[in-house]
Amino acid sequence: LIDFFDHEPWNYFYSDIGYYLKNKFNFNLKYFHFILHKSFLSKFYITHRRLDNIYNSFECTKFLTNDNLKIIKKKFIKKEYNKINSKKYLENYKYKKIIIGDLIYDTYLRTCFEPTINLKSKKFLEIFEEAIRIYETVDSFFKKNKIKLCIPSHTYYIQYGILVRLALHYGIPVIMIHSRGKGKRDLQLKMINKKNPREHNLGYEFYNKNFQMFQNKNKLINEGKKILTNRLSGHSKINYLSQSPYKGKIKSIVSNKEKVVIFCHDFFDSAHKFKSMIFPDFYEQLIFLINFIEKNTKYEIYL
Repeated sequence: LIDFFDHEPWNYFYSDIGYYLKNKFNFNLKYFHFILHKSFLSKFYITHRRLDNIYNSFECTKFLTNDNLKIIKKKFIKKEYNKINSKKYLENYKYKKIIIGDLIYDTYLRTCFEPTINLKSKKFLEIFEEAIRIYETVDSFFKKNKIKLCIPSHTYYIQYGILVRLALHYGIPVIMIHSRGKGKRDLQLKMINKKNPREHNLGYEFYNKNFQMFQNKNKLINEGKKILTNRLSGHSKINYLSQSPYKGKIKSIVSNKEKVVIFCHDFFDSAHKFKSMIFPDFYEQLIFLINFIEKNTKYEIYL
């Protein structure tokens, strides 16, 4: 079961993986597609025809899409919805077998482009209902079909994360592509860990332990400092940014106060993908920090 994801470098890699699985294990290749960013045109086949032809070229055909979503009684949805009495409760909301609240939370932030969630909004109710429908649909498909492997593009958002977590719950392996440069280099496959399906399992939690195994620690630390200096001076940037946010002169303000700089996170893009959080989202975190520092008048805040 392969994600129907419109990104050419990954599509090329998917075709290689698909042919290997087909020839080695005689697998049938199918794709799933739940639309994240919906528009008027997204419901028409012509919008997806080019990508559908690409997937069909390596014998991967449509299997699980928005067209298959189960109809769930509004009364039942409302009953589940009424359980959500706070942002913190939503983060840990568990539906039947798995936690899906954080996926709902991130989907709202990403599709509404709002820095925090409004639990009383119509949009939140729509996303909540879609999450339940995706869950019931995928759960039913997994019970009726022999799925041997899942290859999603992401592990977060309800359109991907619910399928990932249900697959892991049923003992179905989940692998995904990790790459750099928007999929143009360092392509590799990563196995998703059942204990922490929120992230891409890049092993960051073991960085400190693994680092102790290297002999040339000082050289590596100096290389790391050089990378950070280039980033913060504006000489280098993350590949998907058009320009460095640190480029250009920063005006100095002369004052006797101690200065505090807060480097803000992206409010919208999968806030919960890295394990647990102290705050329900980055907006709540920022408001807390500003309020805390403003009460301590000896500080001068920079965002």
